[in-house]
Formats: sequence, structure tokens, C-alpha cells
Amino acid sequence: MNTLLSLFLLFLNHSLHQDVYYQITQFVYEHLEEMDNYSMTALADACHTSTVTIKKWMELFGLDNYKRFKERLRDTSLIRLAQIDARCQKVRSEQLVDKIRLLSGKKINQDMFLAAIDQLLEDLAEACHVYLCKATFPLALSLSFAEDMRLLGKRIYFKQIGFRAEFEQLKTDDLIILVTVTGRILSQNKSYFLKLYRSPAKKAIMTQNEILHTFYLFDTYVPLF
Repeated sequence: MNTLLSLFLLFLNHSLHQDVYYQITQFVYEHLEEMDNYSMTALADACHTSTVTIKKWMELFGLDNYKRFKERLRDTSLIRLAQIDARCQKVRSEQLVDKIRLLSGKKINQDMFLAAIDQLLEDLAEACHVYLCKATFPLALSLSFAEDMRLLGKRIYFKQIGFRAEFEQLKTDDLIILVTVTGRILSQNKSYFLKLYRSPAKKAIMTQNEILHTFYLFDTYVPLF
């Protein structure tokens, strides 16, 4: 079942228009930790709209009153954080590598692979803004990751290539994570890719195409198997 936060992420990343409902959703996503301090009037004022519009916005997500909205948001955070903690208690990196090795049928240099993952985690931790750039299908698979990261204090933004793929002014403390299994997306969207590549942001790539990181200089390269 979708949590309220996952519904917000779906709405933000698949809206054709950045209307008032989009702006309210974005504000709540950006200020998740502070929402307990916002009354409905305060939220309306912060979003430059009315309480009537806030009520209509809540109806989009199946909520009939503001108290219920805050309860759902609080419950989402508590349950999800407990799930993250439970997973961290059980998961071991070596077991995950073994599973990847078994499923892919390929030899994997475990030390190099885990070092690449560690570097990507450092990039994530240090980044001010994190942008996941992919096609539609892998973005859908990343929804759970983005939800977990937001509850841990890291905002993840999806940039679906070919769909409203504009960018704000990227900065040196931003991070772009480009996921492309075959690497084909770089050739089919070369002008868009070069715009990203020439930006001052840090750039990480996750791909099966081993040749890509020999032609382009990425800050972090994570092989997919």
C-alpha cells in the first residue's frame, strides 16, 4: 500500500503542470520535519493560498481533514523509519554481493564494488541536492529509495529523461546520479546529457556499459551486473 509520502513523490514527479496543488505538495515534502508545527492556516499562508485550497488538496490524497493529514504523515514517518532500522539490522553487504553474483552469473570484484558503493554513499551524504536521472521504469523502482532517504533527511529529486527534464541552476554541492543500464540513453539524449555533464555538480553513473566511464569523467562509477 502506498504511504502518504510515496503518493507525494508520485505526484511531484508526474505532474504535467506546477499548479497550486503541486506547490503545496512540494512545500510539505521540503518541510516534512516541521509539519507538526504548521496549522492549516499557517500552511495556506506559507503556500500563498487559502485554507479552502488546502482542503481540496487533501482530498486529492484521500484525506478528509487536516488532523487526519498530520496523523497520516506522522504514522508514515514512524512506521517507515522502523522498517529501515529492521532492514539495517538484517542486511549484510557481503550477502547482497553474493546475491548479485548469483543472479548475474558474473565474477564480481567485491572490494572494488563495495568501494564504489561507499563512494556513492559519501557523495549522497555531502550533497545539498540529489537528482536521479533515468528513464521511466527505473525511476518507478527508485520510489522506495527516495522515500527512505527523505525520512533520513536527504531530499531526492527525480529527473525523468524525456519528460519535463529541465534543471534548475546546478551547483558544486549538488549530486547527479545517472542510471542507464545499456548507456543508450546518453546517445539518444546527448544534448541533455552534455548539459548535465558540463554542469558544476558532482556526477555519478550506474551502468552495465563499462566503456562509458572511459570516455567521460564521472566522479563516481558504480558497475551494474
